Amino acid sequence: MSRVVTWSGNTSSADAAAAFERCVEHAGGGTFVMGHAHLRDDGRLVVGAISGDTIMKCGVDEFGVRTSTTDPARHPVRETGFGLPLSTGYDDRLAATVVGYAGDDVVAVNFRIPDGRVIPARVRQGVYLLGLPAETNHDYGDLTHEAFDATGAVIPGR
Repeated sequence: MSRVVTWSGNTSSADAAAAFERCVEHAGGGTFVMGHAHLRDDGRLVVGAISGDTIMKCGVDEFGVRTSTTDPARHPVRETGFGLPLSTGYDDRLAATVVGYAGDDVVAVNFRIPDGRVIPARVRQGVYLLGLPAETNHDYGDLTHEAFDATGAVIPGR
């Protein structure tokens, strides 16, 4: 299994790389490219990654590693446009972190939550990672978003 590690976030690159290594060990195969890593206020280090048509969300904390992946047979992410958020197992009263596929041409995504606030997601390698505030109602169907390309233009339909 090969690994390509890139890093950005609010924790050290060494911690992010170590968490990513633990995550891909649990993924069970494939060549995963790390998206963003984000250290949540509750101590979970969440990593988003992509492998072919599969996206992975992984949380690492003192209790171990938990992963969620898409099923490429049922949901080929690169054919979906924008979406397929992975949120299962990471919602709690402290916060929620959503990982999904944005598209290879997307470099930025802004989400609007129902109270009107705009929250920028982190985007890398076609994967977005969105950290929602603790007080947010975690009904992902109520989120709207705008996706942007490298020139800063809104990408229609994404």
